[in-house]
Order: sequence, then C-alpha cells, then structure tokens
Amino acid sequence: MAVSESNLDDRLIAQNQRLLQHLNYDYACPGEIRQLLGEILGHPLDPTSQIRLPFYTEYGRHLKLGRCLLIEQNVTLADQDLITIESHVEIGAGAMLLTTGYQMDPQGQPQRWSAPITIKRGTKIGNRVIVQPGVTIGANSIIMAGAIVSHNIPANSVVTSN
Repeated sequence: MAVSESNLDDRLIAQNQRLLQHLNYDYACPGEIRQLLGEILGHPLDPTSQIRLPFYTEYGRHLKLGRCLLIEQNVTLADQDLITIESHVEIGAGAMLLTTGYQMDPQGQPQRWSAPITIKRGTKIGNRVIVQPGVTIGANSIIMAGAIVSHNIPANSVVTSN
C-alpha cells in the first residue's frame, strides 16, 4: 500500500518535532547539536555556519542554507514551502520566516496558501522580524528589528520597522 503525501508529511513533521524537542530542551554537546541539526536539515550544517538554540522549523528538509550563516536563538523557519538562505546572512533573535499564510478565496472564505522565501547573500535581518510568504529579500539588504516584510525588497535596501 502506498503512503499518501499527507501521511508522509505528517510523519516528517512528527519526526522533526521529536528531533527539535531533543535539540532544544535536552543538554547536548556541540558535536551532538550539529548531528541533530544535520538530521533535521537532511544534510550536515556547513561548518562555517551557526544556528543558536532554541531553533524551530516545521520540516527542516525544506531549508536550503548557504555558508557563513548566523541564525540567532528563537528563530522560526516555518518551511511548509522552500526557504533559501544564501551565504553570509545573519538572522536576529526571534525572527520568523513564514512560508504559509491565509488569503480570501473568490467566495470570501479564508484559504491557506504557501510560497517560498528567498534571502539573498549578505543580508542582515534584525530581531523579531517577520518575513511573509513569497518574499525575496535582495542581496546586502538590512531589515531593521521588528519589521514585517510582506513584499519583495530590492538589493542594497534598508527596511525600517513598521
């Protein structure tokens, strides 16, 4: 009997949540932290990158991470869809990259939808920034603390909080 996509998704999320619980709430040495992050991501975290705990993700397998990253504590990468974070990016504490959201369907009913997020090379994302579904942030941009990013940002931009 074939496994439905929904059942496979549910199993991947459950497995990821078990790994995250162990990672975020049990003591682990640096080597074990990197091993658990590798299991969550489906590949080893680049040795030049750091993810500080606690760290939250839905699947983990929908994350494409570059080199020389710094992801601070309490960051949520809700990867229902693909999240691409290129090299030399810093993401501040409490930031959320959310690939799912809600929109109104033609009958006026809320409908869940998802779209990928891309963070280009050299971008700095401040503390408690929220990046919404479908957004691309251009290279070398700075997103100040507390901003809600709901549309694409050109390269070399500075975005202040709302």
